[in-house]
Amino acid sequence: MKKKTILMIVIFLIIVSVIVASTVYYLKETKSNPTYTTYKGVKGDYKYTITNKGGIMVYDININVFRNGQTSQHVLSTRYSPEQIEDVPFDDVRDKIIKENTTMIYLSHDPDFIVDSGKYSVLAQLEINRVTGCDVLGVCLFGFPTKNAVTKERDDYTAVNIHEKNCDDATANEPVIILQFGKENRIYEQKPYCIILESKTKEELLKVADKFIMHLVGIF
Repeated sequence: MKKKTILMIVIFLIIVSVIVASTVYYLKETKSNPTYTTYKGVKGDYKYTITNKGGIMVYDININVFRNGQTSQHVLSTRYSPEQIEDVPFDDVRDKIIKENTTMIYLSHDPDFIVDSGKYSVLAQLEINRVTGCDVLGVCLFGFPTKNAVTKERDDYTAVNIHEKNCDDATANEPVIILQFGKENRIYEQKPYCIILESKTKEELLKVADKFIMHLVGIF
């Protein structure tokens, strides 16, 4: 294996390790003097707290998740408040992702995307994964199997067993969500069951990801 390939894999694993560790820390940290706010969403009012965790503002939103005939209560932690992401346009794609016959969800991107976006793409994928699947502590919202993928083959990604998935591979049972850069922040369905999360900058990936997961849980 080439030295460059090994280096890229090591960098990727380090980024993932640091982000997972910080995510666990934020989830476990005790709230101090939270501020309470209510947002009027599509399916009702959503109460959330605003907490400064290590210099990062975190929004903990109380939500109800309906799955398998049962409703359960959860707290959705985001980097943006609902008000801050109202202006991100989106297609109504919830029913293309959250449905009983979904057997696998793929989060995909161009092989060079993670190099260009750094930790932000990993954070965005973790944000989405903990809603479609489970978080790093094993708490599941919708609980669908969710895997990372790339949109085209590259030797160094094959070496770490990452799937190749693009819009042509999207099906009703295995929808594909693709993260990419573009001219605007938006969420749209490019082909049936292929959802594009597009952001103008690497920092705004989290903004688009938060809009997407809030749409999935019914806030938007």
